[in-house]
Amino acid sequence: MKKILVCIVMTVLGVSVLSAQDSIPEPKTVEYYSDYKFKVSPFFWFLGLKGEIIAPPQPSTLPEPPPRYQVDLSFSDLSSSIRFITMMGMDYKGEHFIIRANVTSLILEGQAITPLQIITEGVDYRFTYLTSEITGGYRILKNPKLDLDVLLGVRMLYTKITGETDIVGVTFTGERQVFWWDPILGFQIKYRPHERLELTGYTDFGPIRNVDSYQFQAQAIYHLTKTFSMALGYRNYYINSEAEEKETIYKGRVYGPFARLGFQF
Repeated sequence: MKKILVCIVMTVLGVSVLSAQDSIPEPKTVEYYSDYKFKVSPFFWFLGLKGEIIAPPQPSTLPEPPPRYQVDLSFSDLSSSIRFITMMGMDYKGEHFIIRANVTSLILEGQAITPLQIITEGVDYRFTYLTSEITGGYRILKNPKLDLDVLLGVRMLYTKITGETDIVGVTFTGERQVFWWDPILGFQIKYRPHERLELTGYTDFGPIRNVDSYQFQAQAIYHLTKTFSMALGYRNYYINSEAEEKETIYKGRVYGPFARLGFQF
């Protein structure tokens, strides 16, 4: 009789234990929306310029004006002069490796008043600024909420400035252009406080050649779906190639906030 009672009690307790174990919920796995392989992200940069135009072309045979012009223009100053603008970013990331590319092109047109305004009203100018970076690197820190990448790559810059003016009924034109490249070292950190939100900081600089260049950008990305995301950020971009390239056209910063739309797969 005792053996039967013990068996019954053990059976009941066993069922209870199994029921309790079955009722324990499994840990929830967070699925981050930023788990993609490839991303294309066009953006608009509300940029400003602060620096120097060095040795602009002389659209005349008259004595040259001072070889440098100080430039300090906000986006509101430049917006009416923008004739063409294209900005695109691309990212590919594997298990431990990452490749990123960035292209920025800008064409400004307007009229510049020079020290020759007594003879001419001004110079019609066209300023072209095209820059891109291509980098590849290794993810030295990777967990569900935090990534840290180290990247090596190259920065390329093409600038061109043309001027045209009429002096005493005669049209004079001038043009200068330059292309150079610069090896760069970069770092990128990503923090994901929520499955839809991603905070990113990126910086690079060119310490290898005698070209002083660096870039910093920070952004907050919100993933609307697995495919689409939106971001707001700030980008500061500085280039001075004067020490190495005697044909430097623009030396200084291009900076300002930007808005980005991402398509990821």
